[in-house]
Amino acid sequence: MARFHQLLLVATFLPLCWFAMMAVHELGHIVGASLTGGTVTKVVLHPFTISRTDVSPNPQPLAVAWAGPMVGVLVPLVLLAVFRLANVRWCYLAQFFAGFCLIANKLAFASSTSDSCATPAFHLFWVSVRIVVTSLACSSSTAIRSSAFSAASNFA
Repeated sequence: MARFHQLLLVATFLPLCWFAMMAVHELGHIVGASLTGGTVTKVVLHPFTISRTDVSPNPQPLAVAWAGPMVGVLVPLVLLAVFRLANVRWCYLAQFFAGFCLIANKLAFASSTSDSCATPAFHLFWVSVRIVVTSLACSSSTAIRSSAFSAASNFA
């Protein structure tokens, strides 16, 4: 029965992560547009579509494009750090969300048609972020696993 509750937790948390990741990612584009003097004309944020932010005029399109994934990774990592510092019981959910956002935002750049985004600095940044997230995950993986199993057994 505990396995059922774990699957139920993942099945309900995954769509929430998808929507929250899109919201944070688009927030990054909005912040990037505001900081570069662009005007956001439309934000599409729906759970059953791919989100997007329309900016017109867009004086710095590359900066606006980078702002989405940057904020989309940094905000969840900061959230994870706050949860860990506060010793929140459900910290493993923040860790899952941060990892989910890291993967999704990397895929957003990987599928980009713009070659100007694939600079060596960009790849160095993503390697650094992966190292940080992996080290965070490994540093307390035993505690996270035990708290995940105990949380799932609390549902039983």
